[in-house]
Amino acid sequence: MRSLWKAVLDFLYPPKCPVCRESIASHGEWCLTCLSKVLAVRVIHPAAHRLHDLDSCQVLCDYHSGAKKLIQAIKFHGKLSYIAHLHWLLHRYSNLEKIVQIDAVIPIPLHRDRLKERGYNQTEKIFQEWATAKKLLWVNDALIRSRATKPLWNLPLLERRRNLKDAFQIKHPQAVAGKVILLVDDIFTSGTTMDECAKVLKRAGATSVHGLAIASGAD
Repeated sequence: MRSLWKAVLDFLYPPKCPVCRESIASHGEWCLTCLSKVLAVRVIHPAAHRLHDLDSCQVLCDYHSGAKKLIQAIKFHGKLSYIAHLHWLLHRYSNLEKIVQIDAVIPIPLHRDRLKERGYNQTEKIFQEWATAKKLLWVNDALIRSRATKPLWNLPLLERRRNLKDAFQIKHPQAVAGKVILLVDDIFTSGTTMDECAKVLKRAGATSVHGLAIASGAD
């Protein structure tokens, strides 16, 4: 029955690459040409970016071209249909084997005002289904953004750190104490957001904090 429904869906809505709109085999995929322009699975080393509390971070794509288009469409224009294409990337290219055990997955939170304005946290939309499929514990209420912050993309590094200082709090310390935490976010820019969250999580007793992001411009 499921395969019949998929055939009907493919007939009514033929699967297309989210970037160039060329035909592809199934919904969620990318064409090889568009994928090759952004796919760059790598581990970012926190010390190289002067990050003190994040233990490691893996990213899947460079933040340009199709990856940038999809993330911005989801984040700012409500194009949630593109999330299927990010799920496809996560299921095929995220590799967390170097982390012995992940006890909980926590998304970078939005401030309540931003959440009310946008209507959803794009990071939760992108990662929750993947975490559930991986049988990883999803915890979205332990870490909160307790005050609003300025957008970081146009701020120098020092100002980013000042902007984020004391912006996050732990709501449920028992959810993180003694655990290996995977922090997830859509974009890794300078890493200051993940590092500030990692600091707060470790103060609450997390044993280590690792990151996973869809895209980054960092090496």
